[in-house]
Amino acid sequence: MKWSYLLLGLLGTAMHQTLIVWLGNLMAWVIVFGCLAAAGESKLAWHDRWAQTAVRRIRAGRAIRGFEPVLNPSPSRDTL
Repeated sequence: MKWSYLLLGLLGTAMHQTLIVWLGNLMAWVIVFGCLAAAGESKLAWHDRWAQTAVRRIRAGRAIRGFEPVLNPSPSRDTL
């Protein structure tokens, strides 16, 4: 999907259709501005802001409250 603007541009050029080339260029600018918005301090893209969602990375060794780990990251002394 990210490369669809190139497909539209090539298709429009091959068919000599200015409107299709223009749509491909418009899509490219939307992608550029979307990437610039995600490069800000909050690191949230437009869809994250609209849906009020975010991806958070948790450092190793920190547990998430309310969730039990599926696998124990450190072996117990009983198994050694």
